[in-house]
Amino acid sequence: MPMNSFHDGAMLFIYGDNKVESLGEAMEVFRSCSASLKYLEISDCDNLKSVVSGGLEHLSALEELKIVCCDNLNESEEVERVSFCQLTLLSLREMVEVPNWIQYLSALQTLHIDDCKKVESMPNWMSKLTSVRELAVGCCSAQLKERCQESTGEDWPNIQHIPDIGIS
Repeated sequence: MPMNSFHDGAMLFIYGDNKVESLGEAMEVFRSCSASLKYLEISDCDNLKSVVSGGLEHLSALEELKIVCCDNLNESEEVERVSFCQLTLLSLREMVEVPNWIQYLSALQTLHIDDCKKVESMPNWMSKLTSVRELAVGCCSAQLKERCQESTGEDWPNIQHIPDIGIS
């Protein structure tokens, strides 16, 4: 498609692309819609390893990022100049820990983690995310649920600053 067709797009879905390994491959598309794109969903991209390097920093208007069924994501990459406020991680069956790059999302207000059953704890850097107002964790491991119990859970000190917490 011509690059100017993305110029005013508010939503972009990347679905089922097994060739893409990094969002850096979509950098030109992101540059063309940097001021208008508010919602980005990446789903069923089996070879996707990186969502933050080489792409997201161009999306100055981005408000929400949703990542679904992308099991090969790098959990430890770093983020620079990314300021969206809502992140959803859904059905990341191979994810064993909350990705470290989330700690750099200073504008993040809502974090949803759903059907990521191998995640068993909340990292201690969660306490640095002072802008987060809502944490929703669903279909999680029994261990994560136990560790996040109010007052008694081992990870409670990492998330207790968040006003709205739902763990199921």
